[in-house]
Amino acid sequence: MIYTADELNNADRDELIGIILSLQKNIARMTQNQELILEQIAILRGQRFGRHSEKMNVIDGQMSLFFNEPEATASEPGTQAEEPDFEEVVIRRKKKQKGKREDDLKGMPVTVIKHEMSEEELKEAFPDGKYKRLPDEVYKRLEFHPASFE
Repeated sequence: MIYTADELNNADRDELIGIILSLQKNIARMTQNQELILEQIAILRGQRFGRHSEKMNVIDGQMSLFFNEPEATASEPGTQAEEPDFEEVVIRRKKKQKGKREDDLKGMPVTVIKHEMSEEELKEAFPDGKYKRLPDEVYKRLEFHPASFE
């Protein structure tokens, strides 16, 4: 119940004490609920983001469902297996053939694209006439056009 300021001013002492005691009980209950919720959040975070491992608790003398014979016998003294001799394998790589790309692209159609400006365009771009022609650069690109039906 929500009290107004006038109701609290007009209430007698016993009513005010009862209201304060009920509010204290509510605060204690809410604090306890908050602590429980925080504890649950901590547990869930630990389960979700905490450390995960596949450790198994093995009791001595009890049979295991998982057979671990190689590891069990390897730990016994005098049962060390001999290491096999390893051979070194040398991988020989072929050297790249010179001119192979030229040979592969020999039968392909060639399209020459020239990027040149006319004398008038050069005078427009360089009114003082100070420009230098750069050496030609040759690029070879293979364009792939998927097969189509007509």
